[in-house]
Amino acid sequence: MLPVPLSHLGLVALGGAVGAGGRFLAVHWVSELFARGRLPWGTFAVNVIGSFLIGVVIMATIDHAGMSRTRLLLVTGILGGFTTFSAFSFEMSEMLIDKRYGAALGYSMGSVVISVLATLAGALLTREFMR
Repeated sequence: MLPVPLSHLGLVALGGAVGAGGRFLAVHWVSELFARGRLPWGTFAVNVIGSFLIGVVIMATIDHAGMSRTRLLLVTGILGGFTTFSAFSFEMSEMLIDKRYGAALGYSMGSVVISVLATLAGALLTREFMR
């Protein structure tokens, strides 16, 4: 196993706590806002927003060699704790168990495609802004 500096672990752990707390609040708020629907809009929102912000951070730090600690805190820690593949997987499983195949297909395709496009948009907008 490769040795990991404790300071790096601390940055990821701190960021993860902040991100998970932010995810909890954001999912709660979005779910309350869209309580009428049966789709998991809160998880969808945090994954798209987090993906956009990951694109921004990666592009903003791409040419800076000394930014690895910042990336650990922001991308791996905060945004890794904010976004959630496990909740997405659980909600997909619930839809499939409930035989809501159309909703599951739309949610899965929409989540993946829109999150990837959000990451790309964040990266491209940041690159353009930094010129």
